[in-house]
This record gives sequence, C-alpha cells and structure tokens, in this order.
Amino acid sequence: MKVFLIGIGYFPGITAGDKNFFFQLVPLLIEIGKVGIEIISINDQEEKFFIQQIGNHKVKIYNLKRPLHVNQKKFYKRINNKYFYRHRHRPYQEISEIIFTIICYKKFIKELIETSNINIVHFMDNFGLLMPYFKRKFPQIKFTYAPATYFPRGKFYNCYLKYSFHKLDKIFPLTKAYRQILSNLGIPDDKMEVIRWGPKVSHEILSREEKETIKSMYGCKKDNLVFLWSGWLQQIQENHFYNSIRVARKIVEKYQDVKFIFAFKPECYKEKYNAESEDRIHVITDVNNFGLLLESADIFFSPIEEKNSTVSPPLTWIEAMARGTPVLTTRAKGVEELILDGENGYIAEDFTCILEKIENIKSSKIDIVSMNARKYVLKNFNIEKIAKNYIKCWQEI
Repeated sequence: MKVFLIGIGYFPGITAGDKNFFFQLVPLLIEIGKVGIEIISINDQEEKFFIQQIGNHKVKIYNLKRPLHVNQKKFYKRINNKYFYRHRHRPYQEISEIIFTIICYKKFIKELIETSNINIVHFMDNFGLLMPYFKRKFPQIKFTYAPATYFPRGKFYNCYLKYSFHKLDKIFPLTKAYRQILSNLGIPDDKMEVIRWGPKVSHEILSREEKETIKSMYGCKKDNLVFLWSGWLQQIQENHFYNSIRVARKIVEKYQDVKFIFAFKPECYKEKYNAESEDRIHVITDVNNFGLLLESADIFFSPIEEKNSTVSPPLTWIEAMARGTPVLTTRAKGVEELILDGENGYIAEDFTCILEKIENIKSSKIDIVSMNARKYVLKNFNIEKIAKNYIKCWQEI
C-alpha cells in the first residue's frame, strides 16, 4: 500500500506546529504496516525537496512554495531562514491562497500521483473545495481526512464543510463530538471512524528533584503551585491571551503560593506582551526546553472561550498529561473525551468559574491526578495504536 500525505507546513523534523504528530506517525506507518509514504507540503521555503530518513527508508517531501505572498508578509515571521505561522490569520484568505497554489502546481501534482502508484491520498489539513476536486480528478484513488477542530465562522461554514467532505472515502474525526456534528450535517456514519491523535510518549518521567530544578530556572520557589500557559493552541486570537492574563491576576491576588508562566512560541511573541509580566506572572518566549517546563509545571492552564467550537483536544494537552501534568480548561465539546474532571484533570464551567476551581485544585491530591492523567493518555492516545488504526482503515477501503 502506498499513501500520499498532503498538507501545510510539514518538515522533516520537530517544529512548533501540529505536523509533529505526522512526523512521529510516518515512521510507525512504515515500520508497522510497511506503508509506502510520500508527502506534498505547502511551505514558504526555497527548497523544492526535503528527505526524511527513517531507518533504511527515505521519505520524499515535495515542497510547494506559494506563488502569492500576501500571508507571508502579513502573517508569517521568519526565524533562522524558516517561516513560522503567526497566531492571527484570515482563514478564508488562507484557503484562497492554498487553492491558488494547488492550481498553479496541478500539472506537477497530477504527474506525481499518476506515476507513483498511489492507493490512498490522506489530507493532513482541510483543503476545502479542493478535496472533492481531487476525488473527481482521480476517481480510482481513495481519499481520507482527519478533521480536528470544528470552529464555525459565518453562516455558510456548515455548507462549506459538508461540500468539502462529501466526496471523501473515509473521514477520521479526532473526537466523538466532531463525528456527531458531521453526522448531523448529513455525512453517512459508515464513512466515519474516530481515530485520535497523540504524541510519542517517553516512559521516563522526571524525578521530583529534577522538576524543582527546572522550576527554579524560571524563578519558582519550592512551595509554588506553578501554572503554565502556552498558546495559541486551540483559540488563535489575541484577546484569549489577555483574558487568561486577567484571570491569572485574580488568582495570584487571592493565593500567595501560586505562580503563572505564559510561554509563547517565538513566532507568536510580541514585545508588548512583556508589559503583562509582574511579580508572580511571567511572560517568556523561545523556550528551548519547553518539554521539561511542561512536565515540571503543576497545572497546564488552557481555557477555551469559544463555546460553539469543538476541541481536538490539542496535542499539547495530550503531551502535558502524558508527562504527568494535569490540564485546567473550561467546558467545551470534546473536552471530556480527554479530561475527566477531578480524576485526571480539571474542568471549570466557564471563565467566571476558574477562580473557584483553584480551591478544588489546591485541596485535591495533585500527585494522584497527575498519575491518572499519564495513565489515561498512555492507554487511550497511544500513537502506535493510532498508527495501527490508520493502517487498518486504509487497508479496508
């Protein structure tokens, strides 16, 4: 079986984006299922090809550079000769650029697919109206996609979503909540199967002493209850950061032993955010050892504001729990498929209830909640099981 992955921003290495999931999934698809993989990725890089070396296998990554650079100038930041996606963007402008890029490269893509003996094309991102176009162009090939977040933008969003998905051979929603939404839109149930996503998890965890050492690097005292925020993960607007800061101020005002760290990806950081730092609220960026900080924090603080959206849940939530760091968020569709309130994490009803939820956290046995979080992810979000599910579904179609 040979599979083409088509997406945006896939590189042969760990990045700050969601393609880390596919970067870790590809070797398992090759090793477990003997799947042949080639990748088409839209990137704002000069190189035309990348190679991902996996044992004796060389995975080809065909890099398509956008002919238009509107988003590159306005919404991309260049760091060390690489472009990183900024947190604020215009989704319809984005998909317009993607469609135009595919049209410009359609001859190249057509020749590539026709000469590569492809069985499956799997979209790593929502390519909108291009997905039914691809199916009409290559009726002999099976097309699949794993939609992550449902975030309606405008009254035509549902119609757009339904038309984009209706020709796909198989859809793998990341949550049961998203599957139900698609079912309500008229997508046949037999075309859908929930397949989670998750990070590659190390079975080694830091000792208490190692965690305290990491905390001290960020000015935290031994008795501090440390909350870590990192974004944007689920919501991508600036006001979500400022609302979280306002809640953090109320919490540190009430509890003297609580400290907040707001850690930005370098491509999302702005100098003006520094003005939000104060005694027990620190705004930082360019965290090279973010994984260690994520594991050393006591709570991962990640509230959801948009009640009409359905969460993935974000990969960073899953990684945090895999490292033994429980997540504190607010209630939204899809949240309870990862977080069991009071057992492996914490769910506040909304922003106004977060402050009172802190009292529950402080009185709970965080060590037990931490252990439960790790066990839950290892059991339900195991990337090897996820790879086997993909292989099984692709073989069936």
